[in-house]
Amino acid sequence: SPDSSHTNGNTNNNVVAPLQFQSPIGQFLSQILINHPHLVPAAVDQQLHQLQSDRDADQQTQDPSPSTPPTTDLVLYRRIAEVKANERRTALEEILYALVVQKFMDADISLIPSITPDPSGRVDSWSNQDHGKLERLHSLEAYEMIQNHLSLILGNRAGGDLSSVAQISKLRVGQVYAASVMYGYFLKRIDQRFQLEKSMKLLLNAADETSVPQTSMDDAKPGSEVDTSQVTSHPEVSTWPGGDISPGGFGYGIKPTTLRNYVMS
Repeated sequence: SPDSSHTNGNTNNNVVAPLQFQSPIGQFLSQILINHPHLVPAAVDQQLHQLQSDRDADQQTQDPSPSTPPTTDLVLYRRIAEVKANERRTALEEILYALVVQKFMDADISLIPSITPDPSGRVDSWSNQDHGKLERLHSLEAYEMIQNHLSLILGNRAGGDLSSVAQISKLRVGQVYAASVMYGYFLKRIDQRFQLEKSMKLLLNAADETSVPQTSMDDAKPGSEVDTSQVTSHPEVSTWPGGDISPGGFGYGIKPTTLRNYVMS
């Protein structure tokens, strides 16, 4: 039955991604991801051409005179056009999502890691094997900035402090998640430019030329004071109680990197 097929489709979707595809195009691509992932690019091109054709056809049948007095048929037509536009937007979003999922599948990284009993009680970490795969997706500089970002978001748990807890509301979780997504897009683009300039030998020596001093917590000796004033505070940290960066505090261990200096320059 349609209901049972829809349920099965959602079950299959969960195998490769957390999102349950809603549009017919999204559900079609989810099956391609499961059964023939190597065909996803060709299927996406086909669906994009179909979306463009449908959009062009709808534009050609639009009411020619916007000044025409509204009638029941005209209002109904505009409503239908609005619904179709929303459906195309949803389909396009799911096409983009499918392309992202395919990249993770190519790297053999599951978007839904299995949770196994852990004596430490940690559920916010990935296995060492998954960490190795994630490191191959990013440059060393970008991966270090990602680790710094996670340390701030997770209350420094990513740095190994299992007793640290970040007090955060559900609303703030959503806001932090959205901000992290945008940060990821920004970091990806700036890292590509950074790597290009570095490969072309256009990047200045960060240790000599940058105006942002580097602070390494690994070099700190017992009894010495570490200046954390140069560490840029994360936008979310300032809104949390005790979120200021200070030695031994919430942001302890965060250090500027070559890529961070490049961003700040």
